[in-house]
Amino acid sequence: MPRSLLWSHLVLLGCASLLAGSAVAAALTPGGSGPRPLPDGVFLAVSLLALVTGLLMAGTEWLSGLGWPPRVAVVAGLVAMAVAYQSDSLGAVAVAAWCVQWCAVAYWFYRLAFDARADR
Repeated sequence: MPRSLLWSHLVLLGCASLLAGSAVAAALTPGGSGPRPLPDGVFLAVSLLALVTGLLMAGTEWLSGLGWPPRVAVVAGLVAMAVAYQSDSLGAVAVAAWCVQWCAVAYWFYRLAFDARADR
C-alpha cells in the first residue's frame, strides 16, 4: 500500500475520532443532546474531509477482501451528517452513526495489523 493512501486513511481515522468524540461529549451534557460541539465551519470541514477520505478508502479497497469497513464508514458518515444538519442539536442517531464510522475504520486498521503479524 502506498504511504499516501495510508496517510489518507489515518486522516479518516482522525476525523472519525474527532467527530465521534465530540458527539459523545455533547450527548453526555445535561439534557441528552447538546448543541454541536464544534463551530459550524470546523464541523462541516471535518465532516466533508471524513467523507472524501472515506470515499477514497472505499475506492482503493473495493475489490479487496476487506472492502466492507470503508463502505460502512461512508454510509455511517452520510447518515450522521444528514441527521446532524437537520437540527441545531445532535441526536442519538448521529452520535451512534459517528461511533459506527469510527469502529469501522478502527477495525480496518486492526485487521491490517493483524494480517501483517499473522504472516510472520
